[in-house]
Parts: sequence; C-alpha cells; structure tokens
Amino acid sequence: MLARIILVLLVAVAAATSPTTAKRTGIVGKGKGAGKLSGKLAGKSSASSSVVGKLRLSMLKWYCEETASHAVERPCQNYNFMQKLRSAESPDVRKKLVQERSSSMPKDDAGRKKLALQSREGYLKMYKSYCAQSSPTNPAVCTNDSLKKVYDNMQKSIDTANSKA
Repeated sequence: MLARIILVLLVAVAAATSPTTAKRTGIVGKGKGAGKLSGKLAGKSSASSSVVGKLRLSMLKWYCEETASHAVERPCQNYNFMQKLRSAESPDVRKKLVQERSSSMPKDDAGRKKLALQSREGYLKMYKSYCAQSSPTNPAVCTNDSLKKVYDNMQKSIDTANSKA
C-alpha cells in the first residue's frame, strides 16, 4: 500500500516537471502497455493528471522551498528525493539513489502502514496550509475538483486509520 502511495506521488511530481522526465522514468514509451501507467493512476486522461501534477508541484515548491521549516516532513522528503533523482546525471546514480531510499524505508507491515499514514497526514496538512493562505500563489490548487477529491479521499483514509487505532 505504501509503495503504491509513494509511486502515485512520485509519478505525479515527475510528470509535472518536464516532458523528458516521463521518458526517463519509463512512463512514456513504445510497445504494449506503453503510457498506460499515468492514466491508470489518475483514473483520467494524462492531460488531467498533468494538470493535477503541476498544481501539486506548485504547492510542494511553496511548502518545501519557500517554507524551509517543513524540510523534515514526508511531502518535503519525497519532493527533495525527486529533485535529487531528476538531477542525477546517469542511470547508475539514479539507481543508487533509489536503492538508498528503499533501504531507509520500513520493512515490516506496521512500519509501512505508519509511514503511509504519516505521508497522507503530511500531504493533507500541506494542502490545507496552502489553501488557508489569503492569496495563494496558484489559487487553482484550491479550486481544482480532481485535487479536491484526492485530498478529500485522503482525509477519509486518515480518519478511518485513526478510528481503527
């Protein structure tokens, strides 16, 4: 479950930055099943997921770069990892970064569930903080229906997890 959440977030951030990122990550390509990943994850067309990805990226930049005090929170850890991954100069460096990141993740179910919950809580906190501003840099983040659905579902998921605890 955690791997799926991280994959969804990483794909969204990767799709929002540059057209070459998709080629590097293997999301766009030729052959059977090529290009289907982003559509399956978003449940809509890739154009829709691209818009959501760009909105999410503007929110991440504000939260992680302009407000440096959030650097230890999960969304910013993921964002910083993706920035390092994108700036890696070779596939070997990218592979090493992914291996290091994977080795730092919890191995047991309880640890993965806890990390997934922390991630969802962090992303929801970021969204609420961004939209609580009197005039956010990109107000479309707070009005986009697809993004609202994502964070509404995230809130439900958090509430469910907390009620079980």
